[in-house]
Amino acid sequence: MKKGWGALLLGMFVIAVFAFPVQAQEKGPIKIGAVYTFTGAMAFLNEGIVDGHTLAIDEINKAGGLLGRQIEIIKRDDAGKADLATRYSRELIMRENVDFIVGGYGTIQAMALSAVARDFKKPIFIFGGHSTRITTEDWSPYHFRYSITTSAEGKTLAKIVAEEYLKDVKDPKVYYETWDFEFGRDVHRYFIPAIKEYVPNVKLYEGWPRVGETDYSPYISQILAYKPHVLAHVIFAGGAVANLKQCAQMGVFKNTKMASACVVASNEYREVLKDAIPLGSWSWCYDDESYPGNEEQKEFYERYRKWKGTTKRVVPSHVWPAYNMIKLWEAAVRKAGTTDSEAVCKAMEGIKIDTYNGPVWIRDFDHQVVSGHIWGPLVKKSGSDEIILDPEKTRYVPVEPYLFTKDEWHAARKAAGVE
Repeated sequence: MKKGWGALLLGMFVIAVFAFPVQAQEKGPIKIGAVYTFTGAMAFLNEGIVDGHTLAIDEINKAGGLLGRQIEIIKRDDAGKADLATRYSRELIMRENVDFIVGGYGTIQAMALSAVARDFKKPIFIFGGHSTRITTEDWSPYHFRYSITTSAEGKTLAKIVAEEYLKDVKDPKVYYETWDFEFGRDVHRYFIPAIKEYVPNVKLYEGWPRVGETDYSPYISQILAYKPHVLAHVIFAGGAVANLKQCAQMGVFKNTKMASACVVASNEYREVLKDAIPLGSWSWCYDDESYPGNEEQKEFYERYRKWKGTTKRVVPSHVWPAYNMIKLWEAAVRKAGTTDSEAVCKAMEGIKIDTYNGPVWIRDFDHQVVSGHIWGPLVKKSGSDEIILDPEKTRYVPVEPYLFTKDEWHAARKAAGVE
């Protein structure tokens, strides 16, 4: 009898010992890893992203948390390097036991994160990485992407250049300038055939500086010599700042207009570039007070300013999409009723939220977010030196018409030999 009781007590002790960590873990915080560029040439674009994530997390926590648990965000600085994006995302999964990762502003970092998602079967929500490759040949069930695609950027850029700059122009000339990297090549793949379709007699010139170039004078000299009507600009982050300032200093914009596929219309760029942005230039951003300008947007901006503790009128254009990323993930976790990776990934497919810019959702087959982007010309506000998007001409361009259909997606994957 004593022996039986001893065995029973021992069994209960073992169960308690092994059950405790599970119970403790369930009561502990849900961990989100954030891998972004906090130092270097892209840092000024990433602050608003992390603000958007953190604002959403703070609001969820104040409302009682998610599945009865608080959310904790753990940040890592990839310094704009793919190897650090890989290293820190792996570390967050293996050492910090994060449940979810957000990150990947640039294409190379996004591609690195997509590989980690596939290898570790952990849900990773990529902010940037616009290349169509990420959602076709590099696709996996574990990564999702918010940014618009190079197909949307390249085709819309061509449409803007044709309609806004080259109507009735005799012998039209366009200079396409980009870093020689995945993003620039992929935008080129869609821009060139589109501009030729819109303007069959267009004469095209191209400049391909190396990634990270700081002296653009050889390419600017080409622009000055060719005298194109339009500079189709596809350099981003610190490179865009250096390039456009040098273009302005060397007089490019006296005779050449500019259209940019690299979110130069965002408030982040406007604050850094100031008068180096040629007035009348067309570019795009994710969010701006010029559209839709409704009460919901104004309330969100005020909520952000109060949370940030700032009285500045300007809100970074990357806050809104980054906020939406967390809200999409939150909706998926609530739907799944768990933070289990497989269940959350499945729940994220087709998940939809309502925003002041209309519904935003994740497609169930390629994991691309369906949203849109705002294009407009940059002008000076009446009676002020402030540069704004012209509210009379700003347009909202939905991304869905530029995405692969499901059949096209399967065909692209088969062509790449991955399906």
